[in-house]
Order: sequence, then C-alpha cells, then structure tokens
Amino acid sequence: MFTSISFFRFFADPEISEPLTRTNVTQTTVSLSWSIGNTQHIDLIQVHWTQTGSSAESTTENTTSNSSHTVTSLTPGTEYQFYVTVKSYGLTARTNITTVTTGATTLAGSLFCKTVIVCNSMFSQKSVFHRLLFVLALVTQRLLVS
Repeated sequence: MFTSISFFRFFADPEISEPLTRTNVTQTTVSLSWSIGNTQHIDLIQVHWTQTGSSAESTTENTTSNSSHTVTSLTPGTEYQFYVTVKSYGLTARTNITTVTTGATTLAGSLFCKTVIVCNSMFSQKSVFHRLLFVLALVTQRLLVS
C-alpha cells in the first residue's frame, strides 16, 4: 500500500496599505510611506511615478526599505502621480495612485511662496476655494511688488 503525501505551499497575495501616504514634499523631492501586511517573502518593491499628463513613467530599481522611499530630482511646481508595487512569489500588489504637487519655485519678491509649505498646500488642494485663495495671493503679490 502506497501512501501519498503532497506538500503544498500556499502563496498569499502580497498586502500593501491603502492609501499611499506622502510624508514630506519639497520643491524637488517627495517622500512616500506605505505598510506591507505580509512580509514573509518580498521579491521586489518599486515606486512608480509620472508627471500628470505625461505617458513616460519612471520606476525605482528596488527600494531599500519595506516602508518608505524618497523620490528625488523632481521638477518644482509640478504635479506627479505615484504608486507602489510589491512582488512576492510572482504575485503583485499595487497601491492606488496618489497625486502630489512639488513645491513651487520662489517668485521674485513673493510674500506667499517663500515657504514650500504654503505654495504646496495651495497647489495640491482640489477645491475651488483653495484655488481662488491662491489666485488672490498671486494678484496681491503682484500689486505689492509693483
């Protein structure tokens, strides 16, 4: 009598947190963080980004961290879309896309864009109210400089 015993390894899809979190934004860098639920075997973690409206995508080779990465050499005042992929045993998990606008460069004599935080919060908000505040700030700045 033969007894057959099969050994199966069940592979769980890699788990990654939603949403992808931006932890720091400057004129030329964006720091992102995420959480991976199943870290037993991770083959590859990549951060992907593209300028909004562009089809050219950039990708990290492989991040050195399971939880964060800083993308550098970005263009100031530009909107980017980011997402992270995690590969484990040939299976891939992906975060939703997070849109981030880098800080604007300082305008000559600007009272409102001296800090990246003010400009970035104005550019990155989607509400009409915040966009109107930004336009008002620009008009006021132009009047004060003239």
